[in-house]
Amino acid sequence: LRTPALNRVIGRLAAAIFFVDVDTSLGIAVWILYVIPLALTMLGRDEDVPIMGAVFCTAAMSITLLTDAAGITPWIGYLNRAFGTVVMWVVAWLARSLINTRNRVLAEEWIRGAQTELLEQLQGDQTLAEIGERTLAVLGRAVDAPVGAVYNVGGMMSAGSIVNAIPQQVTFTVDLRTVDPEMLASLDEEIVEKCE
Repeated sequence: LRTPALNRVIGRLAAAIFFVDVDTSLGIAVWILYVIPLALTMLGRDEDVPIMGAVFCTAAMSITLLTDAAGITPWIGYLNRAFGTVVMWVVAWLARSLINTRNRVLAEEWIRGAQTELLEQLQGDQTLAEIGERTLAVLGRAVDAPVGAVYNVGGMMSAGSIVNAIPQQVTFTVDLRTVDPEMLASLDEEIVEKCE
């Protein structure tokens, strides 16, 4: 499941558990089912979802604690829910830690994969233009850009010597690099047009 669909499933499941919990007495531990949607948050990539889930589950358990009819001695039900709240937060913390670790591992794998491909492309004797083209092609694939362009703005010089005034004229350089000559011409034209 993709993350938005997973979040909808988790939300609907938690809401269903809440409505079942509202209809049952205090002695029936329906609230333990909140562990299921919290555990499902581990399948996603957003590390804030488990915490939001724990907040919802804690609030839902608190509401049903006040609205449920007594099926057992109330203090036992309260103690039971208190332990349940601790369990929910431990599961949420574990889910958050797992997601955080998984995201870091995926990022590291992505970086290493791009570095490996770049090193493979830069093997052997090449001209500076070939190195630039190959580097740009690897970086474009790494960030899912079919044709990439890299630019650098530098050498800004303003006419006048007052620091906090808006100058009438500013001179700067823009270094554009791309493997696509048409894109280079188009970007160059657009920059010149915006600056005039």
